[in-house]
Amino acid sequence: PFLQRRNEETNRFGEEIKVDPLSGFKNFTRISCEDFELLVNAFSPHIAKQDTNYRKCVPVSIRLAITLRYLATGDYFASLMYLFKVSKELIARIVPETCKGLISVLKENIKMPKTAEEWMLIERQFEKHWNFPHCIGAMDGKHIVIQAPNNTGSDFFNYKGDFSIVLLALVDANYKFTYIDVGCKGRISDGDDAFALDMNLMKPYPGQHDKRSKERIFNYRLSRARRIVENVFGILSAVFRVLRKPMLLAPEKAQLITLTCCYLHNFLMTQKSSLQLYTSPGIFDTENRITHSAIDGSWRRDAPMANLLPLRNIGRIPTGDAKDIREELANYFQTDIGMVPWQETLA
Repeated sequence: PFLQRRNEETNRFGEEIKVDPLSGFKNFTRISCEDFELLVNAFSPHIAKQDTNYRKCVPVSIRLAITLRYLATGDYFASLMYLFKVSKELIARIVPETCKGLISVLKENIKMPKTAEEWMLIERQFEKHWNFPHCIGAMDGKHIVIQAPNNTGSDFFNYKGDFSIVLLALVDANYKFTYIDVGCKGRISDGDDAFALDMNLMKPYPGQHDKRSKERIFNYRLSRARRIVENVFGILSAVFRVLRKPMLLAPEKAQLITLTCCYLHNFLMTQKSSLQLYTSPGIFDTENRITHSAIDGSWRRDAPMANLLPLRNIGRIPTGDAKDIREELANYFQTDIGMVPWQETLA
């Protein structure tokens, strides 16, 4: 009976994908029916299994549906077992296998620019959309909380008192990852300031500054450009809610889950059939068209993230060259060419 119900579940998903594109399938898996089929066809060679004389294998479509549902909700495998009629032991194998297949299929969706022209395109987009010159990415990092790994001592123990791995990301002006690194042990990231002021990495002026001052205007302009990466992490955790709770997984499996969410993010950002579902109206921060004051995106109304924790900010004395570059940018924002009309009002 259990296997029979699984086959019925398979048929239900298949018919829903083909016949009813307006059903709850999109909300169930966070992806359009068209893109679901696209992924099934693309990675079937990577994870397809053969039936045996003793049992039928779980079809690729169900393997993908199980994995997407897990990423979308973070449900326990026991809950998914009753939903899909697949044992939790098998689900524990299906999810990482499917994630590996997805990463292999989607690997071209996250790539660093390789030519000067590709870097210049990102720079022009930051200048056009966010009025910040010479910027080729917004960077941030988060601790991904996991259960205490076996026999690792304090390697994964971070400053918040949790065990974690670290996600470091660089995003472009269009909310897409250009670089990600996942898996660094939580303790290692606490040993240094990952984002200290440097010649090629800008940080705000510390301390309090007078309204409309050069320093305060620079901080406003920098913060405005940096909201891009905040929004990417926000929508990532709003859609893939597995990232909103501690992962009861070994570090290498938590790394797979996190990587898959990032690759799916870039994939869905480029697919017309899923884009409106993934980036529903109002989910990103926007600006008032007249005043340019910030309007919070809907992702900020979610409960505070218990699993995506900020990296610890440890002060470090910057070099004179780094401070000179920041000063040069701050002065540029005071010129007729570099200023924006609303900066003194909002800074």
